[in-house]
Amino acid sequence: MAAGIRVPEHERDEVDSADLWRAWDEFAAALRAARGRAARETPDGLTHSQYRLLCAVSETPQARCGHLADLLGVAAPTVTRMLSGLENAGFVARVPAAEDRRGVCVGLTETGRTVLAAKQEVVTRKRRLLHESLSLAERRQATALFRRLAEELDVL
Repeated sequence: MAAGIRVPEHERDEVDSADLWRAWDEFAAALRAARGRAARETPDGLTHSQYRLLCAVSETPQARCGHLADLLGVAAPTVTRMLSGLENAGFVARVPAAEDRRGVCVGLTETGRTVLAAKQEVVTRKRRLLHESLSLAERRQATALFRRLAEELDVL
């Protein structure tokens, strides 16, 4: 904006909105690309979603599919489908629930624990690099903004 030229408030809001959504789309695309790279960087080929599911299984021994879906914020059929792939790869095992033989619980196999530990090392290293690339002020801003956006995402 040139000095001395006043832009009406409603026009400034439109520009700000367009810039915001352009930045949002750029961030979303960069995040998808980073997730794709991350899946190719370890021999296991785990996607970010599979990694998150393995973390949830690890942190919730003998978890049921519905509980895992709630933890991840996804539909139960999505977790069931993902678990089938992870089970075929030998990373998880399903066993009958002790308290209800009709139910099924999920646990990590030894291979799953090994793969998860390797992936956690990669994720931790990448997060540390990102953390170190930001100034203290940027880290504080990002933390506040991520939390604020998480609260507001229901509107999208």
